[in-house]
Amino acid sequence: MIKSYGDSIVNRYAKADASGRVDIICSHYAVFIGIIESSVDGLVFLIEDEKINARRAEKLALGVRVQTSGHSDPTGNTVAGEDEIRRAIIECDFSGGVLEESSRRNEFIKEAYLLDDMRRHYFLFNKQLSRLSDKEKSYFVPYLKGNKGYIDMANELGVEVDTAVQMVHRTKMKIKSQMVSYLEGKIA
Repeated sequence: MIKSYGDSIVNRYAKADASGRVDIICSHYAVFIGIIESSVDGLVFLIEDEKINARRAEKLALGVRVQTSGHSDPTGNTVAGEDEIRRAIIECDFSGGVLEESSRRNEFIKEAYLLDDMRRHYFLFNKQLSRLSDKEKSYFVPYLKGNKGYIDMANELGVEVDTAVQMVHRTKMKIKSQMVSYLEGKIA
């Protein structure tokens, strides 16, 4: 796992059990894909940065200035390299030499697999939402997205706030029990 300042959501996700992972998805549902994408961007940066620093160190070790043809496109090469790295991370396929000679190869691969798990778990969570009744979806999905709080939900449904809280809790437990079974490898 890539070390970062504090206890990031990705780090917490890595340490969490199946139940904790579902809780993290629920509590960060509206931004969960953004968290994954920004983490992929960060991983691309770390890999590309390691490559750049290795090339610089190699040039310094040579002790001579390397003559270039003047036809090089460093920006284009970097973008192409970043796209290749991003594809390798998302597909968890590092066979193309993207991490060749990386001193942090195993760490980067482990992080890529974690981000892949997060993405797959999020999509599984979304599939589980389709099991809810239309009424459950009408209050639970807006709640997850942060578009509706308990008071608004209670007013809209014509129930007490405590009842709205219980409804959300029951619906979350319904989804969570299914998700935990799958994440633990059990056929539900």
